[in-house]
Amino acid sequence: MTQKKVLIVDDEQHMRTSLRLIVQRLGHAPHCAQNGYEALNVLIDGQSKGIYYDLMLCDLQMPHISGEELIGEMKRRKIQTPVLVITGVGDKAGVVRLMRLGCRDFIDKPFSPDEIENRITSLLDALSSEVAENTRKEYMARLGEKARSSAHDINNVLAGTMGYADLALEEIEEGHQTRTYLNKILKTTSRAAEICQTLLNASRCNEPPEFVPTEINSLIVRCAALLEDVVAAYVSIETKTDAVPLWCTVNAERIQQAVLNLGINAAQAMEKGGRLTIACSPVEHVGGASVCLTISDTGAGIAPDILGKLFQKEFTTKINGHGIGLQTVKEIVEEHTGTIAVNSIVGNGTTFTINIPCNGPDRTKEKGAKS
Repeated sequence: MTQKKVLIVDDEQHMRTSLRLIVQRLGHAPHCAQNGYEALNVLIDGQSKGIYYDLMLCDLQMPHISGEELIGEMKRRKIQTPVLVITGVGDKAGVVRLMRLGCRDFIDKPFSPDEIENRITSLLDALSSEVAENTRKEYMARLGEKARSSAHDINNVLAGTMGYADLALEEIEEGHQTRTYLNKILKTTSRAAEICQTLLNASRCNEPPEFVPTEINSLIVRCAALLEDVVAAYVSIETKTDAVPLWCTVNAERIQQAVLNLGINAAQAMEKGGRLTIACSPVEHVGGASVCLTISDTGAGIAPDILGKLFQKEFTTKINGHGIGLQTVKEIVEEHTGTIAVNSIVGNGTTFTINIPCNGPDRTKEKGAKS
């Protein structure tokens, strides 16, 4: 457990002592201040020295400067130490105002040692989780910026590759087998250029993805055609589409990205050859219609102890992998308020099943939140 710095602010000596002992028993480092002025000076001085407190326990009723005035001054000075307020009788109206100022939690007097211990522990755990999540978001933002920068450079290289392939085609006579290989190179580099352009477009637009009615059968056929150009020749690709047009409100580019990710992973699992099957079918249920997509392979399968970790952040079984592919697939499915499941038998292949509501994601709550 990482030791946290806790600032205790209370004008009663016995309360400061009790809280200090409780904080120490929890394995953290307490610092006591006997009034709001002293606490403010401690925070300001610490900030100037790069010392920050993970939590402040603060009584509301104190002479000279109340807990509410102290927290208000902290907000004015942009001191972001989380606060657990200790309240007495008649302080409830003040608590409401404090929560609006950014106070994280409160506890009523009198309280038992167990109650305050539990409150401190749960609050510090929650704050640690928030810090970890913010750190992850910052990392992903940096990673995204690096990816976009790399996409720009790769796009330039691909343009040159396609140009040389075109020149080579002009030098080779019709019917020569090498022309087939060169055409494959042109198709795969063209697809890679499309992916790079998608990344570059994403860097210029923060709008949410657009969802439009899309015919899923044709989307699946396109995915299969793209996969044929990038997977090994010993992997056969089969599509199973519905007999009638199958319309669903989706972001076609994102769904294609998910299917391609799963398809490429499946092909890599069939080192000795096999069959990759991409299928789509309609599903009727009480809540409305949905589309079921399945991506199946006849590869080695996935061990049970790994199966439950597949969608965890940064989990990968590849030596040079980053665990981004399946995480991205999960994010795409969640964007469409859909579900994804995986079933695998070691030695008998793996099947990913995606269900997506036909009417698209419900944006009602999001619109309400923005208004």
